[in-house]
Amino acid sequence: MEWKKLMVLFLIGFVGMCAVISVDRECSMTTGQGGKAGLTITRTDTGAVAFCFFGLEGEIGQ
Repeated sequence: MEWKKLMVLFLIGFVGMCAVISVDRECSMTTGQGGKAGLTITRTDTGAVAFCFFGLEGEIGQ
């Protein structure tokens, strides 16, 4: 019985995240804004590491 509750919670979380990513992708294609769903890690020109996690941005390093 307990595994059924966990499966329902997982399913709700999965569908919710798919919806967030779909809306973000559509906004990115329509308005040019968005496209920051998930985790993105890049290296800047100064050698620092920049990251973005669902719109929360930061920079580590120099």
